[in-house]
Order: sequence, then C-alpha cells, then structure tokens
Amino acid sequence: MQDPQVEHILRALEADLEAGLPGGKLFGESLLCALAVHLPRTYAVTPPRVVKPGNGLPRARLNRVVEYIEANLDREIALSALADAAGLSTHYFSELFKQSVHVSPHQYVLRRRIERARKLLSDPRVTVLEAAVRSGFSDQSHFTKIFRRIVGVTPTGYRVAL
Repeated sequence: MQDPQVEHILRALEADLEAGLPGGKLFGESLLCALAVHLPRTYAVTPPRVVKPGNGLPRARLNRVVEYIEANLDREIALSALADAAGLSTHYFSELFKQSVHVSPHQYVLRRRIERARKLLSDPRVTVLEAAVRSGFSDQSHFTKIFRRIVGVTPTGYRVAL
C-alpha cells in the first residue's frame, strides 16, 4: 500500500535526520503530529471523531505562548512545550495556533528567529555566525538557507545592503 502523504512526511523526517536535525525538535514534532493525525483519519476501522476547532487560541493563551517563544528563541523549542504553555494537546494547539496567527508554530518560530537575526545583523560587531546562534539556529548553513527563503537575500547580502 502506498500513501503519498505518509511518504512525504517520512522523507522530510529522513532528510532532516540526515542533515543533522537543522530544523530542530519543533520541526520533527510537527511532522510526527501530522503523521499521528493522518494515520487514524485514513486507516482506522472506525474513523476518529473530528472536532473542528473554534476561532483560534484565546488571547491569554496566545500571549503565554508568544512570551514563551520570545524568551526561548535562542534555545531549542519543542512543540510539546508550546502546547503545555497553552494548556492543550500538541495537535489541538497546532490547529488553534495556526488559526490565530495564520502560520504553523514551526513557521512562526522561524520567522521570529529571522526577525531577531535581522536586528542582530544591523550591529556590525555581531558576526553572521553569532547572529545565527543567538537567534536559535543550530548551524550557519541552515540559518543562511532559511534567511534567504524568508528575506530574499543571504545574511551577508542583507548586511551589505544596510
């Protein structure tokens, strides 16, 4: 039996593992959460009851999560830690978070890290490597790849353009 969605998720996990986990714990947990939801919805004898989330996270819970992210941007952030901050399961948290901010928790964290890196790169005393580490990226090549995808230029190109 072939399932393109399962294959896609597993290939993404494999690629991240082979690259030394540059996506971090949050990326891997997000993929595993997607797999854990897809399998029962697709293959269970009795499909699980699907509860449609409401209008996103309540403001107080969203604020707790955002504060947690900001305080821990330079560290490894786990999806489970974000869900705990909101007091929800990882899957339900992911759905509500995406409804609230219109991107997945992983994408939100990446964008916040890039914003921090942009501020750091405006200081000529901070090296590109230091900006990467202080923004929570485990290696400079992953940082450069994500920075280019979001900003449109490499970190060095960004600094030159300032």
